[in-house]
Amino acid sequence: MTRLFVILILVGGVFPLLSLIQAQEYSKLWGAAGERWSPTSRLPDFSFAGYHSGEKPIPTILPTTNVKSYGAKGDGEHEDSQAFLDAIAATSHGTILIPAGRYKISQILEIRHGSIVLRGAGPAETVLFFPIPLNKLKPNMGKTTSGRPTSNYSWSGGLIWVKGQRKNSKLSQITQGSLRG
Repeated sequence: MTRLFVILILVGGVFPLLSLIQAQEYSKLWGAAGERWSPTSRLPDFSFAGYHSGEKPIPTILPTTNVKSYGAKGDGEHEDSQAFLDAIAATSHGTILIPAGRYKISQILEIRHGSIVLRGAGPAETVLFFPIPLNKLKPNMGKTTSGRPTSNYSWSGGLIWVKGQRKNSKLSQITQGSLRG
């Protein structure tokens, strides 16, 4: 303990360190442990994100398509985009298997209907490598509140797009407005 005290004095003294510890601030939106969050705040509630709002386990769906059947090499050198796009186009539902490898993809992958799962061999075995930034593939620029240019992909979009359509059935009747949250 004495050695630590001596080192702190040599570096700049104990008092600057104590003031840093005491001056720690937490987010005005979240707080230290979420106590400042409210349903009307700017901070979105992601507690219901995930498969069936996180209420059900993700099912195991057997593979129906394999990207290697469409020409993917998975060596990190060859371009594999078209093989992925072809596998997605050929799959109406089920799992598209992506065996172990490093897949070089230079296009946005769009999945336009539900019931499709992309399944790799695991985080260390299957790597999707996107060498071209999203904003170069499909520019989507905006401005910050101070007027500086920024990519709108900071808060939306990605290199794998999952798009779908809801059926035109009425889900419920809206009877009055509501506060956010």
